[in-house]
Amino acid sequence: MGGFMKKRFLPLILVSLLLITGLPVALSEPVFESDSYADDVSDGVDFNTCFTGNMLVPTPMSMDVVTVTFTMAETLDAQPILVISSTLASPPLPHESYTFEYGFDIDNDPNTGANESECFYNGLGVDYDIGLEVFMGSIEYTWIDKYEEGEWVNLDSPDAYVDENTVTVEFPIDTFGLPLNTTVMVYLINEGGLDMAPEYGEPPLVVQFYHLPEAHVEPVTVDEGTPFELDASASVSLNGPVVLYEWDLDGDGIYEESHQDSILPLLYPDDGVHMITLKVTDEEGFSDIDETTITILNTPPYATDITYVGELIEGEELTFTGTAMDLGDDELTFMWEFGDGETAEGPEVTHSFSVSGEYSVRLSVTDDDGDEATESKVINIETPTTTEEPTTTEDPTTPTGETPVDEEPEPEPRIDPLLIVLVAIFGIGGWFIYNFITKGAKKPPKKKEEEDKEKDFCEEHPEIVEAEEKACWDAQMDLDSTVGDIQDQYDDALPRWQANAADMGRLITEWDANKAMINYWTGVEEGITEDAESVQEIAGIVSNAAGKAKTILEEGGEAALKEFAEDKAKEIGKSVLGDISSTIGQVLELEGWAVRTIGLGIAKGLTGVDPKGNAVNLRKKADPLMGDLVSWVSHSEAWNSGRRPPDTVDSCIDETTRMLGALDDALKNFEDAVKDFVCITCEIPEHIQQEIDTLRKNLEKWKDTFEKLKEEIEKRLEEAKALFRKKELYESPYEYLDKAQDNIDRVNRALNR
Repeated sequence: MGGFMKKRFLPLILVSLLLITGLPVALSEPVFESDSYADDVSDGVDFNTCFTGNMLVPTPMSMDVVTVTFTMAETLDAQPILVISSTLASPPLPHESYTFEYGFDIDNDPNTGANESECFYNGLGVDYDIGLEVFMGSIEYTWIDKYEEGEWVNLDSPDAYVDENTVTVEFPIDTFGLPLNTTVMVYLINEGGLDMAPEYGEPPLVVQFYHLPEAHVEPVTVDEGTPFELDASASVSLNGPVVLYEWDLDGDGIYEESHQDSILPLLYPDDGVHMITLKVTDEEGFSDIDETTITILNTPPYATDITYVGELIEGEELTFTGTAMDLGDDELTFMWEFGDGETAEGPEVTHSFSVSGEYSVRLSVTDDDGDEATESKVINIETPTTTEEPTTTEDPTTPTGETPVDEEPEPEPRIDPLLIVLVAIFGIGGWFIYNFITKGAKKPPKKKEEEDKEKDFCEEHPEIVEAEEKACWDAQMDLDSTVGDIQDQYDDALPRWQANAADMGRLITEWDANKAMINYWTGVEEGITEDAESVQEIAGIVSNAAGKAKTILEEGGEAALKEFAEDKAKEIGKSVLGDISSTIGQVLELEGWAVRTIGLGIAKGLTGVDPKGNAVNLRKKADPLMGDLVSWVSHSEAWNSGRRPPDTVDSCIDETTRMLGALDDALKNFEDAVKDFVCITCEIPEHIQQEIDTLRKNLEKWKDTFEKLKEEIEKRLEEAKALFRKKELYESPYEYLDKAQDNIDRVNRALNR
C-alpha cells in the first residue's frame, strides 16, 4: 500500500504521545500540540491485534513499544522538521525486523485518501504514509508516500536512525503545509502481526502544527485630552490574516475593546501612565499578546481671558470674570492680583479701587498638576464727576419779578440729548425709536405729595434724568446684545442637537426593533410582556409582518421587500418616538432614514428560516448597537466613537442648561442696572421680551428632550445587560464566556454602577 499493506505486520503494545503546549514562539518556529495516548499494558498481551483479511484478531506478539513521541526541531538553515521517536520496551534481538508506519489524515475527511478496509483504517482517510523498516538492527529504507487518485505515490525518503531500542524518523513539516490540523494512526508491523494506536473503534489522535501570530503595538506619548490612535497594523500571522484585535486598557485582564480594525481611537482626559495589552487572533483561531505603555502628558491651561462688568470709577464695585480652557479634566484654580495690593480667588470675583489711576489686573490659572497660565488687563480708574448746585444771592434792591442786570437769562426748555442723537442717526425715524424707548419710562403710582416732591427734584436735576435715560438705553442695548449672543449660540448648536437627537432616536428605535425580533425568534413571551408598552407594540408589528415579508421576497424580490420594509420601519419608529418627545418626531424625519438603517434589516430578518441562527445573529447586531448607545452616556466612549465634538446626552443637557443660565444672568444684570432709578422707569422693550420668551421656550424644550432621551438610553442599556446574559443567544459556551461579561461590564462602567 505504498507504505501500508505491503510491509510485514508486527505487534504494537503501547503508544504514548507527549503533549507539548503551544507557547509563544517566533513566527519562523511552528508550535506543536497533540493528544496523548496510553495502551493498557495490564492485559498481558503485547500488541494484541492482528490483521487477517478484513478481520482484526488477537495474536500474542513479542515486541512492546513504550512510547511514540512527536516533537519539533530545526535544521541548520532554521527549517522546521517533525521528529517522531518510537521507543521499545527493550532492544530487539539482532535478527528481528520490524516496521513503523504513521498514517496522517490531513483533511480529516474519511472519504478521501486510503480508507479500505474500514477496520484497518479505523475510519480515517489516510492522505500521507510516513514509514521506516528496520532490518538486522539498521534502517533498511524509508518513505513518504501520498495517496493520489487511488495510488500511493512516493514523494521522498525521510531521515531515520536506530539508537538501541529507539527508532527516530524526521522530515520537513512543510511536507504537509501549515497550519496543520490532522488525525493520526500509528502502526507497528512484525511477523505478520499488526497493532495500531489508538485501537480500532477509538477516536484517532489529533496533531496540530501552526504558527502563532505576532501581536505588535508601539508605545504612545500624547497630551491629555488629545485624541490619538493605537495602531496594531504591524501585527502579523503566517496562518492567514489577523481577524480580531482586542484591547485591555486598564490592566485588569479584561479586554474592553474588541474590533476587526487594527486602529483603536482613544482619548485620556487626564495625565498618567497606562499599561495596555493587545491580543490578536488570526483566522485559524491562534492568538498572541503584546504590551505597551501610553504616557499621557499634562498640559497647562490656555485661552485665558479677563472680562469685567461695571464702571471704571473710583469706589465703584467691578465684577471680574476669568475664563480658561484645559485639554484635560483638570480642576482649575483662579488667582487674582489687582495691582493695588489686593488679591482674590475664584473664576468670578468683585473688587473696587479706592484710588483713581492705572492698574494692571493679573489672572493666574493653575491646573491640579501645577501648570499655570497667566493673563493681564490694564484698566484706568477715574475720579467720579460732581455737579455743583448753583448759588444765587437775592439783591434786595432788585424789584420782585425783575431780572438783575448781572444774572443770566432763564434757560430755554431743554431738548433731550438722546433724541438729538437718534434723529441725527436715523432721521425722522429717530422720533419713533425715542418714543418706543421712553414710552415705558413712567413713574409708578405715588401719593400726590411724593409725586410733587419727586417732580420737583427731577425738574431741579435734569442731569439725573439725562443720566438715567442714558443708563436705561445702555442696559437695554446690553440686554439685546447678550440675548443676541445666546440666540447665535442656540442657532449654531441647533443643527448639531438635531443630528444628535436623530442618532439617539435611531439607536433607540433600532434597539427596540432588534430586541423585539430576538424575542420573536426565541419565543420569549415573558420578555415581550415585561417590556414597555412600545416594545410590545413592536413585537406585534414584527410578528404580523413575518409571513408577509417572506411572501413579498419570493414574489417581488428585494425591491418590493425594501418598500415593505420602509412602511414597517416607520410604523416601529412612530411607536417608539411617541414615548420620548414630540421634538424628536420633527427631527428624525423617518421617511429619510428608516429604510436605510432599520427597515430592510427587519424585513430580511423576518424572512429567515433558522430561528436559533437568526436570534444569534441579531444578538451579534445588538453588540455594536449597545456600543453606540453607551457612547451617548460615556465621555470616553464618545471620543472612541469618532464623534466630534464628543457629545454625550449629558453634554447636550449641560449646553442647554448653560444657555438658560446665561439668559437668567442677562435679565438679572438688566434689573440690577435699572433698579435704583429715581426719575424714570426703564422696561425691557417688547421685541426683546418676545425674543427672550421664544428662546427660553426652545431651550427648555430641548433640555426636556435630552433628559427624556437619557432616561430611554439608560433603560435600553439595562435591557442590554439582561439580553447578554441569555446563553441561548451565543454560538458556543466559549463565545458566551468571552463576550457576555465584557459587554455587561462595559454597560456598568457607562452607567457608573
